Amino acid sequence: MGLRYRERQSVVLFVAFNNFVNLGYFAVYGFKLDDVRTEIGRREIKMARSMKCCAQTALVVVMTLLAGCGALSGGKRSSQFDLQMLGFENAIRWGKFKSADTYRRREPGQMPGDYPEYKDVKVTAYELRGEVPADNGDRITRVVNIDYYWSSNPAVRTIEHTQVWVYDAQAELWFLESELPRFK
Repeated sequence: MGLRYRERQSVVLFVAFNNFVNLGYFAVYGFKLDDVRTEIGRREIKMARSMKCCAQTALVVVMTLLAGCGALSGGKRSSQFDLQMLGFENAIRWGKFKSADTYRRREPGQMPGDYPEYKDVKVTAYELRGEVPADNGDRITRVVNIDYYWSSNPAVRTIEHTQVWVYDAQAELWFLESELPRFK
């Protein structure tokens, strides 16, 4: 027999207050004690399930916050690296080798190279093959495959280029330590 909300509330209070009394019937409402216990048991199960769900949700939120806080420490440097890699890749893909050379570390006053020998190189693909961080994330070695052809010879060739990138904390920039790709 189902109980209405107000009756359930009253019965729960009555049972909680008079828990030591074991009567077959409640004189006030006329329900069997078994019916009340069943209804109370269902309510407790529902409450336990909702508490479990809340606890799981809270755990997920806490873990997400902790993961987010951990990512914030290297987040700026990581996003800076991603932006610089995108700029470098685009410079190589579009044949802007002088722009790509600006990503290399140089002495003050030293200008980037012109690379006139590469004016006829057309890059068709630039694919990251692997990336290995070292020195606490301040040094990253990347291996890329670059597909290209010369305007005078339309045969597509592939070279593997190993790049070593180093983070300069003072400048807050990544610099390419290795040479630009050598197209043959």
